[in-house]
Amino acid sequence: MFRRSLILMATALVVGMVGLAGAGAAFAAAGTGPDSAATLPGNWVKLDAGSRVWYAFQYGGDGSQISARVASEPAGAVAFSVWTPGGLALWSATGEEKPVGRGSANNTLGGDWFWTGHFNEAGTYYLVVESTGNIPAYYMPQISGDAVYVAPATVAEVATAAPAASAAPIAAAVAAPQPAKSGTGPADALTPSANWTPLAAGQWAWYAFQYAGDGSQVMVRMAVDPASPVTFSVWTPADVAQWAQDGTMNPVGRGSASKVYGDDLIWTGHFNTPGTYYVVVENANATPSNYLLTIN
Repeated sequence: MFRRSLILMATALVVGMVGLAGAGAAFAAAGTGPDSAATLPGNWVKLDAGSRVWYAFQYGGDGSQISARVASEPAGAVAFSVWTPGGLALWSATGEEKPVGRGSANNTLGGDWFWTGHFNEAGTYYLVVESTGNIPAYYMPQISGDAVYVAPATVAEVATAAPAASAAPIAAAVAAPQPAKSGTGPADALTPSANWTPLAAGQWAWYAFQYAGDGSQVMVRMAVDPASPVTFSVWTPADVAQWAQDGTMNPVGRGSASKVYGDDLIWTGHFNTPGTYYVVVENANATPSNYLLTIN
């Protein structure tokens, strides 16, 4: 049986979210520039042709590594750049756009766009996602690092985000996790965030999502760093009821490594019964690890 655990959640810095104006936005009135930078949404977002969105995050300036990753559908339909406080000041003073870095396709991450770097200056940094084509695209941005602080989107922000076409909107977003929740069981289940989450050796974490029971496809994806025996399983309402009744652990599915997604763990399936479904992340390793879970 899984052992109960308390999930160590990173301190989140709440960044105000306002919307992309003009050429059609993923959020109404959000992310038009650094002064109105958006919060990382934690799910797939629609981006109209010719549009871009600014996201802000705080960095401690201790020289530790920052990783930025953006998945898109169709592949390569968006690009992103990373801006330092100094780069932003230069742009404000002269109009010269000079980001410190840009994402590039990474085959080990399933072709997602990726950038990594580090700095010695603390402050507010930015990730800018831009459309590269003449049709709408869908993307999911992620930022991680020991000295990086971001906040998951609010319930209202998630409600306005458009899901990806190929990762269709099956699993409706549930409410943002309450402070008291720690993911120790189905009654205490969390909601996936946009951030990497630490998981101690031998521990587990429950996540919940609502499903309409209409037979549409569900996709669960989990990246793990460093690579380790961190796995996930998918539970139906009936699976949880059986476990509660007689202790039988019989999840409907488990994640498996996919070369197409850069060896991330993937599970897909569909059901005909509506209700609350669950994903359980478990660290069977002898050392701590970090994971990034998405449910679409």
